Amino acid sequence: MMILGARSWGDGDRLQQAFWNVLSNAIKFTPNGGQVTINLGQVAATSRVQAQITDTGKGISSEFCPMF
Repeated sequence: MMILGARSWGDGDRLQQAFWNVLSNAIKFTPNGGQVTINLGQVAATSRVQAQITDTGKGISSEFCPMF
């Protein structure tokens, strides 16, 4: 998907690695029959790009959330 007018700056290898890690975890921890969704878009009134990965997996235990 190409988002016209949107750009990203950064280390392409690191951005790809971070995106792939989040996507891989979503797939790994979503049970059969579950759903992984990727949304890409441009943040309104800016030139920023937003990527969102959601899943129907169990999620992260509340004891680990402060680490994020």
